[in-house]
Amino acid sequence: MFNRSKKAFSLLGAGALALAALLPAGLGTAEGGEATNHALAAKGGSVSASGNEVADKWQAQAAIDGNDSGDSRWSSNHSDQAWIAVHLKEAIKIDHVTIKWEAACAASYHLEVSNDGTTWEKASDTIRPQCSTADTQKLNAATANGTWKYVKMQAESRTPFQGIKYGVSLYEFEVWDAAEPVAPAQPNLIPLPAEMTPGEGGFELGTDTKIKADSASKTVAEMTAKTMRASTGFPLPVGKDGQISLRVDTALDTTGLTSGNIEEAYSLKVSENGIEIVGKSAQGVWNATRTLLQLFPAFIYSPHQVNSQWLAPAITVKDAPRFAHRAIQADVARSFLTIADLKQMIDTFANVKGSRLHLHLSDDQGWRLQITNEGRKAGDTIDYTKLTEVSGKTAMNWNSEAYSLKDLTGSSQQADDNVVELGHHGFYTQEEYKELVKYAAERFVTIQPEFDMPGHTNAALAAIPQLNSANSSHNGTVDADGNAITDPAKWQVAPANGTGDVGYSYLDPDSKHTQYFVRHVFKQLAALTPGKTIHIGGDESHDMVAKLGKDKFNEFLDMSAQAVRDQGKSPIGWNEIASNTLQPGDLVQYWTGNTANTKRAIQNEGVKVAVSNASTAYIDMKYGVPGGNSIGLTWSGTGDFDKYYNWDPAQVIKGIPESSIVGTVAVQWSETIRGAYQAEWLMWPRSISHAEVAWTPQVKRNVNQFKQRMAAMGDRLTVSAVNFFDGPKANWQTALAGVDQKVAPNRSMNLAVGEFAAPGTVKNSEGTQITKAGNAASALGDTPFSATIDWGDGSAPSPAIFTQSHSRDALHSSPLYKVSGKHPYANPGTYTGTITGSNGQKATFTVNVANGAPDPSENSSWDGSKKPTITIEKNLIRPYERVKVKLSGFEPGKYVKLAWNDKDQFLAMPGADGSAEYYLPFFDKAEKVLRPQDTGTHQLRATQIGANRSAEVTATIVSDREELLNPVAQCPTMDDPNCGYESITASSQADNEPKPSGPVSAAFDGDPNTYWHTRWAAPAGTFPHTVTAQLKAAPEQKCVITGFEYTARSGQENSRVKDFRIEVSENGSDWTSAISGSLKNHADPQVFNFAADKQLSGKYVRMVQLNSQAGNDFGGAAEIRFGALCAQNGTEVTPVAPVAEKQPLTEQGKEYPGYFLVPAVTGVNYYLGDELLTPQQAVPLPYGKTKIVARPASDLFRFKEGTKSEWTLDMGDDPGQVDPPQPEKPEKPAPQVVKGDWTDSPGQEASNCKTFKVMQTRSVTTTEYIWDVAGAKWVLDTANAQVTTEKGARDMSAAEKEKCAPSPEEPNPDNPNPDKPGKPDGQPDTKPGIGSDSGAVKPGSTGSKPSAKPRQQNNTSAMPSTGASSELSLLLAALSIGFGGVLLLSRHRTRK
Repeated sequence: MFNRSKKAFSLLGAGALALAALLPAGLGTAEGGEATNHALAAKGGSVSASGNEVADKWQAQAAIDGNDSGDSRWSSNHSDQAWIAVHLKEAIKIDHVTIKWEAACAASYHLEVSNDGTTWEKASDTIRPQCSTADTQKLNAATANGTWKYVKMQAESRTPFQGIKYGVSLYEFEVWDAAEPVAPAQPNLIPLPAEMTPGEGGFELGTDTKIKADSASKTVAEMTAKTMRASTGFPLPVGKDGQISLRVDTALDTTGLTSGNIEEAYSLKVSENGIEIVGKSAQGVWNATRTLLQLFPAFIYSPHQVNSQWLAPAITVKDAPRFAHRAIQADVARSFLTIADLKQMIDTFANVKGSRLHLHLSDDQGWRLQITNEGRKAGDTIDYTKLTEVSGKTAMNWNSEAYSLKDLTGSSQQADDNVVELGHHGFYTQEEYKELVKYAAERFVTIQPEFDMPGHTNAALAAIPQLNSANSSHNGTVDADGNAITDPAKWQVAPANGTGDVGYSYLDPDSKHTQYFVRHVFKQLAALTPGKTIHIGGDESHDMVAKLGKDKFNEFLDMSAQAVRDQGKSPIGWNEIASNTLQPGDLVQYWTGNTANTKRAIQNEGVKVAVSNASTAYIDMKYGVPGGNSIGLTWSGTGDFDKYYNWDPAQVIKGIPESSIVGTVAVQWSETIRGAYQAEWLMWPRSISHAEVAWTPQVKRNVNQFKQRMAAMGDRLTVSAVNFFDGPKANWQTALAGVDQKVAPNRSMNLAVGEFAAPGTVKNSEGTQITKAGNAASALGDTPFSATIDWGDGSAPSPAIFTQSHSRDALHSSPLYKVSGKHPYANPGTYTGTITGSNGQKATFTVNVANGAPDPSENSSWDGSKKPTITIEKNLIRPYERVKVKLSGFEPGKYVKLAWNDKDQFLAMPGADGSAEYYLPFFDKAEKVLRPQDTGTHQLRATQIGANRSAEVTATIVSDREELLNPVAQCPTMDDPNCGYESITASSQADNEPKPSGPVSAAFDGDPNTYWHTRWAAPAGTFPHTVTAQLKAAPEQKCVITGFEYTARSGQENSRVKDFRIEVSENGSDWTSAISGSLKNHADPQVFNFAADKQLSGKYVRMVQLNSQAGNDFGGAAEIRFGALCAQNGTEVTPVAPVAEKQPLTEQGKEYPGYFLVPAVTGVNYYLGDELLTPQQAVPLPYGKTKIVARPASDLFRFKEGTKSEWTLDMGDDPGQVDPPQPEKPEKPAPQVVKGDWTDSPGQEASNCKTFKVMQTRSVTTTEYIWDVAGAKWVLDTANAQVTTEKGARDMSAAEKEKCAPSPEEPNPDNPNPDKPGKPDGQPDTKPGIGSDSGAVKPGSTGSKPSAKPRQQNNTSAMPSTGASSELSLLLAALSIGFGGVLLLSRHRTRK
């Protein structure tokens, strides 16, 4: 095989020779090149310009500084005639000019040259460049042979950026005297190793290749072999012998390596004879295998067997990471990602040596990890299962930056900025989470979970009533009428919030329920997480600080941080936590704002920092280049992978040592992300930049070289089926591989015999060519790629046809193209064919032609013949409720519009099987708030865009609140045919409110977002204010006013009415009072259905407003509705029979076996006993028989004689309590034994001056387990616990021994009370019987308890007291026994 390796290596040609000549450190430009960029400031160049866009950055000087990324660019004044000119040190003959454009390039420009900077000659015709690319131009014939001292770019027009014309923007303006030097080739390794030296030849994998691994490396060897087996088809056995060797050597020579975690160091040697990998640890071996895989062709990552030349070039690598903490963050709280999604994310990041996955598990929009009630403290009444039962169903459903379908699909059709894709819901069970943690650990990635507190907690407030105390962001302790709710378990929960708003939610630090909650959830999280750090959040608690103060915020941080420390973990939080006093071992994640607090915590409190400054670490931002702006935010800037590479973590917080930095985090938030493919599109390749930033020494990194190496990552991602943004910043390489097939003779069908990876490209409609996409770069350049297939049977080669699983679009990178052709083989046999690309790439394939072989088929999980359907999980839906809606039978990858009553609400995206599932919020999205909707039957329609597929279903909306009976139809306009009023007038109305608000018509338009306001400009109206409505009724009809509903203006107290009167008239002149009353000061609808004796006849009704909630003269309303019935006297009506439905219904904490829906019949009222029922209300029915009675709604109506008006609804007999089947009883656990603290025995006889011992005792509580039949588990029988006393002895202290001496001595000034021994100098505080510096536990150990000190906030000269309670002491005592006292002693060390 080694001879074959040499032969194969010789075929690699110039690329291999360039690789062999690589400099050891992989540094950039070739030395000795004669070409010079004379425009550089470093070469004596200077620059002038027409102007600048802003005064403090993007100056002209940046165009000649040699840095072509990040903020180092010139952006001109806002003019189409902007210009920039370079002044060379001396006149030269110009070979070419290169301009490196930013996204807002000149739409057109030309070049000019001069020798005095005053008289200019035109040096080119009009040029129309491609933005975000390097634009190289030769001078025209008239100027090419001269020598010039000045060169100018003269713009002619500007390119709009996101629809706006800013300044002309470019990174570099270069003037060259010869062809630019070409940097020597280097292995495309990311991250770049600390040291590497290319060799000659290379090693080729083959069928006989074996892998040798020691016991410490075997798991890594098997995982690496699994990857290579899948793509190569080789067996690659792992054993005691092999050409590839993996081993751990803790004494590995790491001389010359500077590392934040030297245990990850490795060496890698590839030669013709084999591959040797040595790691300082198993993780070091893993790191080496990630480097090795990148040395092989990109198709080494293929999940199925392909044909390629599996050759790794010879090289020697010595390497270790700059930082140990190399992290990415996934925000699954706002929009959920599945376990499978996260596993692919881990795989991708681990392949570039990532080491942490920060999992943001909770936020305002959702709670994603199951928390059980197991281990609740006594007195804790919270049902923690509600966290995922309620907030596992919620997610983002609204963006402040809504994306149109044009943005999402790249199409010019179907643009609609008011329809957004629903966020994804879901949660992880604890078992799923543990599986993910294990999967990550196998790849040396540590899961770092986050529960964000005290802010970003609306999902918890929406699920747990007890958290909604008066000092939380949502006071749920009073009902809508202002009445106190005394039971915390019945406090009103916060409404779910699917917007991207931040800073509004927070928990109450003083509530015992909050304290229970914080300790419980962090305790369970820590138990599930082997990693050393737990993220406590702490960011953006704006409203909490404003309303409760900074001290309360810091108190909460103390509580949450201590809850984590109590579990033996280190807390990490966003840099807002540095406003508090922290402890050694704590970590701060710096993301924005002033660095002073973080710097103080590092310098004075022993804290370390993870750097994720938003401008270079937030990878949920738009790319800011053509094709890269379909989703994402912009607040922290935009940029492609080069921007996220070109920074130094050590320069973010000035004046701190690098040893205080644990690493970096590439942070992704999911406000605009829906699903894994969108998360990947924003994450990759920018997180790959972060991988190298955190790994490679700063002095070794160069952004231009990185772009060259990144060009090879695209193929690897494409082959791995990872989505990414294949934009214009890298000349993405291509890769070709063959695929074997099996077919029967004489079958003329398409055979896919190859695969072609070509990021940044698209195929033509015929499938015969692949070309560079307009907004990307590619190694193909402007030359189309095509291929021919030699079928290996002597027939003439045929053109290849390229097919794809998806198109490159606004959210997808180029697919892995399949290379196919239609060719019948005449005879059975084995044929070896060749694919030849137009760029010279080749690949071979084998076709096994055998009689009876089945036709190759494409597997698809979507059945196009399936009829599309939409289903809702339940028949009855309440306002505010989220209900599972499932789509099926829709075409994968095409958006589906969900419309409620023909009003578009949201977008859904079917998966690969054509289905999608969402918990749909039933409210009008346009209002952006949850409001009860009209009760009754509504239609939900799903219509697929770009496909003739649709489905619909009806849903019944019911309400728990009192509804207005017989509502008169509101009037969007007075000439609306459905309007129920003849006229509406008011005594006063404002004419200077934002239209359509102001006039009284706004209170009757059916839209609570508009409002009527009385006149407030001079002359202002004064109380009483009246609004009068004339009902639309025929002359022969009589009308009865049955009720009234008032909705106040939202978000503003002005115009809200307090006291009122409703009056009725037959003629509009003579008025009779029906009711008077008072309104509550809120914006929810307030309903007054009139009793029978208050239902007056009349066709005119008016509201008389008497005073206001604000105490001023302003009246008004958002909506006013009247209830009325109009008919001729004696109108005959027929009641509709109510029908019982056997569907479980929960009402007021009790579940009923069924319900009936109150019929809606004009002129008919339904009663349950004396209770008047609301039409369309779902009335719960208990077991047994329930009587329902119908009566005419007023004297205007009558039932036909003999009409049935009473019904008995029978739900059957109560089946009684049925004991569920009992699971097999597990073995009874051993009794729980809890030992108390040692205390000195009372009396002088306890001290023995002969043995210098002091007798001690402690209590021992033994509790047996008993079987809980209802819970089907063993529980502690605390009622019958047995308490015994255990005796022991301790050594006397020095002071106690002195008391035993025969002669008295002077009292110790440090211990004036001889009965209380003092603490020996330099000794830690320890409790008797707990432990000592050695961690040993013995009854005789002594020392005094530490005295409690006040917590010192923001005090950098002293460490804060832990404030340990007696309960905490018991817990720490138990933990110190289990962990050798380590935890307790670390606590004592912080108290020096």
